[in-house]
Amino acid sequence: MAPPQDAGTGEAREAPGAEDGRGSLTRRLARRLAGAEVSAEDRARAALHVLDWAGCAAAGAASPAGRAAAAMLPRMGAGTCAAVGAGRGA
Repeated sequence: MAPPQDAGTGEAREAPGAEDGRGSLTRRLARRLAGAEVSAEDRARAALHVLDWAGCAAAGAASPAGRAAAAMLPRMGAGTCAAVGAGRGA
């Protein structure tokens, strides 16, 4: 995945927290959990939470508010986050 770009200059920029070595929240969580024992029950529960998130994201993207927010994305420029249901250009 290409690094995020500054909306004004188009130059690549680091994700928030990268400059101080912490990295993104996801990367910090992954480092913390690396090597941790995770039960089958916890894995199954996590899978349900991911499916729940995906369903909420899809439903939200198809809602009037979600479509309005997606319509604003091209004006905001590139960022460090992905927008579900907004297409590849968002």
